[in-house]
Amino acid sequence: MSDLSAEYEATLLSKSTSFNFSAVNALLDGLKARCDTFIAGPGTGSITHHVEFSVEARYPNQNWELPVPLRVERFDTVDQLEQLRRDFHRHHEERFGIADLESEIEVVSFRARVSCRLHEEGVRALRNNAREHELAPSRKVYFAGTGWIDARVLAQERITAGEPIAGPAIIESPVTSVVIDSGCTVERRNSGTLVVLPWGMSRASDAHMLAKFEVGHR
Repeated sequence: MSDLSAEYEATLLSKSTSFNFSAVNALLDGLKARCDTFIAGPGTGSITHHVEFSVEARYPNQNWELPVPLRVERFDTVDQLEQLRRDFHRHHEERFGIADLESEIEVVSFRARVSCRLHEEGVRALRNNAREHELAPSRKVYFAGTGWIDARVLAQERITAGEPIAGPAIIESPVTSVVIDSGCTVERRNSGTLVVLPWGMSRASDAHMLAKFEVGHR
């Protein structure tokens, strides 16, 4: 499962030559407060969390802005503002091959991104609920050109590896539902991967002879 994250943005035009420190810091404090609310709400129980700040900046009269990461959460000194100006020049040169090192810059908006890590890094097995919740044996499904028909419903973990399942069918997994069209078959590999074979092919080992669609399973 990926990290839980959110982004917050606020607009405030600020020039490096007339930087409104108090207004900018109030805005950044507000963005940080929104991130803290996210951590205490949806991010409750996360093992770690991280907040990153960035700006959208440009040269005066430029028609586009560049995202530039901020090294600080608040601007307390002129040196910190000068560091942002140098960072913008560097990003501009990396992107366009040129930078006006003597020019002032304009910051158009400020952004905060909060990320909450829910689990330790590494592959985690998905919980299998097939034994906890019995599936209905069939479900009405609409297929273009066919209309409404009763399709078999099977739990992915309960399909025997190598056993061809003819469509129409619905394969339920912990993360998704896979629809098998009429005329197609599906086989489950030992790894848990589903191999969908079109037009009545019956063996996954022959799938290299035709285009195939694999639904990965971890």
